[in-house]
Amino acid sequence: MNQRDTSHFPNFFIVGAPRCASTFMYTYLRQHPDVFMPEYKEPKFFCSDLDSGSDADADFFMRDEKEYLALFADTGGAKRVGEACVFNLFSKVAGGRIKAKSPDAKIIIMLRDPVEQMYSFHSVRRRNATEDLD
Repeated sequence: MNQRDTSHFPNFFIVGAPRCASTFMYTYLRQHPDVFMPEYKEPKFFCSDLDSGSDADADFFMRDEKEYLALFADTGGAKRVGEACVFNLFSKVAGGRIKAKSPDAKIIIMLRDPVEQMYSFHSVRRRNATEDLD
């Protein structure tokens, strides 16, 4: 693929903090006839600085560009092609990598009152038995 060819990359991105309705927005937009969102949410392709490079992280971070582009192989002529990955918000390199591949891309940032967000995040971690704080 030519470095300047960005036609197969998303033209909008959903980013945000955990528990800020990014999954709701992703699901809602997937229903729109002019929008394509891949089945696979959170590919973590652009936030390579958060990837340790370990075999364990290979299960969570999409490292191969061809594999990433395959997510968008069947857009059906949608006017808007999007990706949702909250981790792009925390990455120091994702913004630059997105701009290099899709310079006119729009970003939807999902935020929430920090206290409400942390309470919700804490509750989920307790439910999943991954929280060590009461």
